[in-house]
This record gives sequence, structure tokens and C-alpha cells, in this order.
Amino acid sequence: MLRLNAKLSDSLFRALVLAFAIVASGCVTKQVKQAEVERVVEYRPVALNEAQRGEYRLALEDIKQSKFASAKNRLQALLKALPNLAEGYINLGLIELKHGKLDDALQLLQDGLRYNPKSVQGLVLLAQVQLELRDYASAEANYIKALSYDPTALYAHYGLGVIYDLYLRDYEKAEAHYQRFLDYASGVESEQNIKRVQVWKKLLDRKAS
Repeated sequence: MLRLNAKLSDSLFRALVLAFAIVASGCVTKQVKQAEVERVVEYRPVALNEAQRGEYRLALEDIKQSKFASAKNRLQALLKALPNLAEGYINLGLIELKHGKLDDALQLLQDGLRYNPKSVQGLVLLAQVQLELRDYASAEANYIKALSYDPTALYAHYGLGVIYDLYLRDYEKAEAHYQRFLDYASGVESEQNIKRVQVWKKLLDRKAS
């Protein structure tokens, strides 16, 4: 029988988020202050010229193909010319998260969100970093903020389900968010991942009893 535990859930969550969150548009004691995310500058969409759009597309392709060094070089070059390109920071944060460099990922994602505080992908990735840093309150707040901009954000529901299930033990909320994940996952997620969450949702009844 498949049993849900923190190690399995964190591992699967990272895999799910990294697969989803390419932005096209040991005990940890350090606590992340939510106020850092709130200090944002006004978001102004950045206009890329044709050459820059081409470089950006190539960077995304590099990430999809796990060519992270190449992607990083392209994104850093773009940010030199366009220092307010929110998606550049967010994708660099994704790369650092992929490599387990949580402090670097945290800073890059916060930088990106200062330029685009409504980036759902950025908020979900930031919450994942905070979850791994065991800053559950900030992770919860950023997943909820992501849902305020997009109530169908699949991995915000998944992340909240994990937090309420494993860490805060609010099984009623966990069940609600697992169900939202299942509602929106059809045709988007693999059957294997959907079945896993279905099993985890069923196990909540035992935990609550």
C-alpha cells in the first residue's frame, strides 16, 4: 500500500512543479520573512525585441532539455539588457531550485516577484522553496496568493494539500485542495500522478479518525 510521507511528498512535489513551471510568459533554521515578498516595484510588462524574444525562447528550450548552464547564460545576458524582466529572474530561480540551491532560488524568485507580483508561477515556485526551508506559514500564504490570481492553479492546490496534510494536519483543508487538484488535473497531469493524489486523499480519512 502506498503511504504518504513527507519525504515522498516533497520529492514528488518538486518533480511536478519543475515539470510545470517553466515560465513562458539536515535542519533548516533560517526563516523567510513574508514582508520581503511584499516589497515589490510596480509591474511594467517588458517589451523584447525580435532578437531578445529569440534568445528567451532558446533559454526555455534549454531548460526543457535540462541544458541549464546554457539557459542560465542566456537569461543572465537578457537581464543585463532588461533588468526588469521578471520572467528572467523566475526562470533562473527555477534552475537554482532544480539544483537544490534554495537560498539562491529564494532571492531570484523574490527579485522576479518585485517586478511582477502577480506571477502565479513565481508565487508557486517561491512557496515551494519556502516549503523546503520549512517556512510553512510563508509557503501557505504564497500558495493562497497564487490562487487569488488564478483559482485553477494546479500546483498551488497541490502544495496547500501537502502543507495541510503533512505539516499543519488540517485534514479538512488538505482534502479540499487535493480535490481541487484532481478537478483540474484531468487532461493536464499524468494518470500516475492523479492516482497518487487520489490515494493520498483516501488516506486522510484514516488520519482524521
